Amino acid sequence: MGPMDLMFVAGLMLALATGWCVARVRDIDRELRQLLPASVERRWWRRLASAPIGWAEPLWPYFVPAHWQRQLHSGRGAALIHQMMLFAGIAVMLAMVALGLVALAITS
Repeated sequence: MGPMDLMFVAGLMLALATGWCVARVRDIDRELRQLLPASVERRWWRRLASAPIGWAEPLWPYFVPAHWQRQLHSGRGAALIHQMMLFAGIAVMLAMVALGLVALAITS
């Protein structure tokens, strides 16, 4: 087993870890949907639709679902959002390293 084979196997293992992180993000997303009542979500979207967009206003609230907004949740929901964002960031980093290792092992 040469170094390229080892890099390929390491890349595949990191890809599996990425898949686990993505599955965890999906599970947390489902839990967040259940925590936030539908009335709060509807009120959030109505408030966004009626508010004028200014030059200095952040566009973050317009592009993410209401159940990902930390200010709409209590302590448990806010902690879940933090955990979800952490797993999403880890998944992105693992995916980049995994793809780089697999690509390098295949091309060499």
